[in-house]
Amino acid sequence: MVWLVGGCSLVADFGDECTTSGDCAGELVCTSKLCVQAGAGGDAGSTVDGGGPSGPLQLTAECDLLRGATLEELRRDDVIVLGMLMPESGALAEVGPPIEDAAFLAQDEINQSGGLLGRRFVLAVCDTGTDAAQATRAAKWLVEQARVPAIIGPAASSATLQVANTVTVPGGVVIVSPSSTSPALTDLRDQDLVWRTAPSDAIQGAAIAAHLLAGGYGKVAVVNRDDTYGNGLRDAIQRTLCAADRCGEGDYYTRSYAEDSVEDQSRILFELQTFEPDVVVLIAFVTDGIRFLSLAGAAGLDRFILTDGTKDALLLDEVEHEGLLRSLIGTAPASPSGELYEQFALGYRNKWRRDPGVFNAQAYDAMYLLAYAAAGVPEGQPLTGEAMAHGLRRLSAGEAIAAGAGRWNRGVAVLRGDAAATIDFDGASGPLDFGREGEATGDIEGWRFDVDAGRVRTLGVLYTADRVYTAPPTPETEGKR
Repeated sequence: MVWLVGGCSLVADFGDECTTSGDCAGELVCTSKLCVQAGAGGDAGSTVDGGGPSGPLQLTAECDLLRGATLEELRRDDVIVLGMLMPESGALAEVGPPIEDAAFLAQDEINQSGGLLGRRFVLAVCDTGTDAAQATRAAKWLVEQARVPAIIGPAASSATLQVANTVTVPGGVVIVSPSSTSPALTDLRDQDLVWRTAPSDAIQGAAIAAHLLAGGYGKVAVVNRDDTYGNGLRDAIQRTLCAADRCGEGDYYTRSYAEDSVEDQSRILFELQTFEPDVVVLIAFVTDGIRFLSLAGAAGLDRFILTDGTKDALLLDEVEHEGLLRSLIGTAPASPSGELYEQFALGYRNKWRRDPGVFNAQAYDAMYLLAYAAAGVPEGQPLTGEAMAHGLRRLSAGEAIAAGAGRWNRGVAVLRGDAAATIDFDGASGPLDFGREGEATGDIEGWRFDVDAGRVRTLGVLYTADRVYTAPPTPETEGKR
């Protein structure tokens, strides 16, 4: 399928949103809720000349969404094609589409403000399936066939690590992940091509360990999915506990499980009942987290600390152990706040008729960052990954430019007016002052499930980017704080 940039008007024009073909002007028809020319709907077999080494560009089952242009327009000089790698299936299927929608919102704001001096941004979107191998195949299509200089994503750290090592760094393409948090990405030899708008789990791991130490838990268990995200966060927790001499055999237990292995989880639960921990830190994604918590509840375990991978209200529907859900606490990169975030959230709600979720603001910012990076490439110079990376280095100091359509053209003017000029981009997710490693720091918040309201509720900052711990309220003291 091929999707196009949407807007709203009384009689919908080309690319505008629609419900039926009667909403569209002239001879346009309504396809995938957008007004397009008859026959422009496309499918996985659509092609256009000028593809990569293998010949004409062809959409695939994994890369079937082209947002902002028809397939035939992809090679025109007035479009700038960027890639996006997000999970639309697999364990993170509930997380990926809302993240995509946040990037789409930024794309639309930029294009409706005139794009980059009349050139509109196009997003070629691929489903990573929460699978590193599928993410690698999709990344190869974006790099070799769609020829993108930069990609938003992937979402999962394991996919980001593999894509970077095998496809994008060798191919000279920038990636900006809005949600990959593994510390393994910090020291990656990436030629300045791997960036992220979410803070490293080195901070979240220290936050969890600080909470464990402050809580005086005698026996701690850490159970994690066996991948880059799970192992990296576990190691970050363990380093702090060991430094405090709290990772001995009698007071610390850790095991990992294969994502799809019920047998692994059952074995771990049996061992946990023998170990008798005071609290279990579970590092999981939604699907495997639901399975483990359901088994744990049935086994009588109910003291848990969760992480950002399971910060999803779906657990309230799927885990049938109310006492467990009420007693647990979670950690995650702090929810954005402030005027810029509220403006983003309002735009998100108006466009998609729902509230933004985890890492949505980070994806919105990633789209703006890449657009500004493209704006900083001098006229006549190829829009390569290396040039985009240099452009990203120009966004953390100088004149303050806020995310959103209102300041877009001012930022472009500054960057285009002087090749040495810089701007200080302030995003919906925070200041985003990038360090040497191409990542921004951030606070860590606590959260709980509000069982009665059926939602996730933030408890405020639990651990600051400056490594200061603040005890979160308990269920008994929340109303008094």
